[in-house]
Amino acid sequence: MTAKKIDEQIEWAGNDDDWLNDSEEEMLAEDALWEDMFARNAGMFNAFDKEAEIEIELGLTQPMFDGDGLFLLETQ
Repeated sequence: MTAKKIDEQIEWAGNDDDWLNDSEEEMLAEDALWEDMFARNAGMFNAFDKEAEIEIELGLTQPMFDGDGLFLLETQ
């Protein structure tokens, strides 16, 4: 991910606070939708998990953050 894309994502996340005004009912309904989506796609998520574990074991991954928790903008 490029530095520009990271900055765009951070800006988008910082401006997306509409959910802070959701009612308890709206939040519970959204939680139910997410739970349903995860349940329907469990096989896909499990496959992603296994693939990531293999990549980590093989040393094919790279850190996303530096020691201070900041995004690394270039691959090492």
